[in-house]
Amino acid sequence: MNSMNSPRATTGLIGLVVVLFSAVGGAALRDRIDGGAIEASAAERGPLLASASKSAGAEPSVGDYFYQLSRLLKREYVEPITDDQKLATGGVRGMIASLADPYSQYYDKAQFANFLDNRTGKFQGIGVEVNLVMTGPVNANPVEESDGEDMDPEAELVRRRQVPRLMITRVIPNSAAAKAGVKLGDLVYSVDGQWVVNTGDLVKFQQAQRDFRAKKITIQQLNEMRNDMRDKMEKALMPLRAKERIVTGKTGTVKLTLNRPNVAKPIALNLAKGTWQAEGTRKLADGSVAVVLDGTAAASLKPLVSARTTLDLRNVGDGNPSAIPAVLATLLPKGTYGHIVSQRGNTEMTLEVKAGRPAKANYIVRVDSSTRGATAILAKCLQAAGAKLEGTLSAPAIMQEVVELPDQTGFTLNVGEWKPKAANGKVAMAEVKS
Repeated sequence: MNSMNSPRATTGLIGLVVVLFSAVGGAALRDRIDGGAIEASAAERGPLLASASKSAGAEPSVGDYFYQLSRLLKREYVEPITDDQKLATGGVRGMIASLADPYSQYYDKAQFANFLDNRTGKFQGIGVEVNLVMTGPVNANPVEESDGEDMDPEAELVRRRQVPRLMITRVIPNSAAAKAGVKLGDLVYSVDGQWVVNTGDLVKFQQAQRDFRAKKITIQQLNEMRNDMRDKMEKALMPLRAKERIVTGKTGTVKLTLNRPNVAKPIALNLAKGTWQAEGTRKLADGSVAVVLDGTAAASLKPLVSARTTLDLRNVGDGNPSAIPAVLATLLPKGTYGHIVSQRGNTEMTLEVKAGRPAKANYIVRVDSSTRGATAILAKCLQAAGAKLEGTLSAPAIMQEVVELPDQTGFTLNVGEWKPKAANGKVAMAEVKS
């Protein structure tokens, strides 16, 4: 290896670290099987795979292609493959991860069960909701293509211009997190001593490279940063893995390092895991009403709201989209209050109340960075009806479809964002009715 004291060698190692960053999950992954070690003949591959290997222009149907591919795996893989469902689930997981969308996530069986429990107010782990958010610096030199490494699908995220951060978006009252002072908006930097991959540290290192070339820092300073980055990568966690450690488990402890906005020093905590029950829609001490979008929200709201009620949509979770229709009908009179529109230009849902409250109400709606998902959609609908928002609604109002697979795994899918006007495309989902 060249001496670390030469600028050329240092620049080469910087490039190496950038490549390592793009494959940061590699150290913790299973050993890679060399796909070129076993070469099947065209006849063994089947006509679709054979034609695809000969002609880049061949485009078999997706279903037929995956069928042929599964046959090839079962025939050629070193160990017997007897679980077709496992293959199918792996394919779904990879496809969802390839979207690189923080609002579209795959969950294994235990994770999906926990996700559904959260929607009914039942929590594990330290008693928080965490979401992937795009915040912080952007990587100006992303690694756009894979070099063929057998990477975990989640590692696909690091090829992008920005890796999402884990943000605390709900703290359950009386939970371990609440008692320790965890706050909305805290960003997770490390879990159990393992760095959670984030673009910010890579960008700092790239800046250090530029500073070295401009003779603003010494080679020793640059090498210290390089060694620090290497140490982080040796035990790095992708954001989704880190999230799992925080929100699952009923016993044990988890060590967190958090970055808090406007606080220079990282916050280190050692928190006990347990089970926690979140409260539903209710009247708060100041007379406002916290609205939690679950199956009981509409019924709970009816005796609590008046024409001048203040509705608090902070720290109440993303919410269940299926609760929106009944809540809108409880709060608003007949009318249309927005649409869910996809980037394809289709109106996926019209948010319309057919028969609701007899008269218009003058609501005040409290929001902040924790007002997300279905809860953000509710805030937008209320604003469209004339409600006054207190606070800043910073998260996009995204509609997520939840899909459960036959093996009890599942995924969420971003189907569109709230817009005041319908798109010109088709209406793909039913209108929201009371």
